[in-house]
Amino acid sequence: MPAAKDHPRFPKEEYSRRYREIRKRMRARGLDVLVMYGDSGSHGGNQASIKYVTNYQDPVSSFAVFPLKGEPALYISNRLYLPYAKQMSVFGRTEAVDYDPGAKVERRIRELGLEKGAIGVVGYRGILKTSIPFSVMDHWRRALPGASFAEATELLHEVRAVKSKEELKWFRRGAALTDMAFEAL
Repeated sequence: MPAAKDHPRFPKEEYSRRYREIRKRMRARGLDVLVMYGDSGSHGGNQASIKYVTNYQDPVSSFAVFPLKGEPALYISNRLYLPYAKQMSVFGRTEAVDYDPGAKVERRIRELGLEKGAIGVVGYRGILKTSIPFSVMDHWRRALPGASFAEATELLHEVRAVKSKEELKWFRRGAALTDMAFEAL
């Protein structure tokens, strides 16, 4: 679905650059797939990694499945947001979790043939390191007994820390708009 004018996004080349960097680090760590989680905490800041790869920030919670090879997928919290998510996301596959995120993500991992793969788990940093709800992690451990799970939050933090020329251009634009708002006040 084409991006609406009121939903700006980086050009495809920027997302290609990001995905190359992420996959380079996945290969170095021996990871077959990343499963990312974000929720509405910290004024949406807990969605930063998902927004970085998908261009969508869920108002509640979401999961992204990002394989080393194959099509990534975004799973959002509420079916009511699905048209908006499909318009915003740069992923071709965007679906609602329908109250069972563990099973939806598990299904995608199986579709990719990675039920015995190395799964990197990306949440956000906090007291528990990875913030994925216990019930979801428990579901995956039971449903995918041949898989190995590894904390991979820092992998996305490393990629996000190095800003491209395109990102810096958007930061400057945002700063200029903030300056204009302060001047208007």
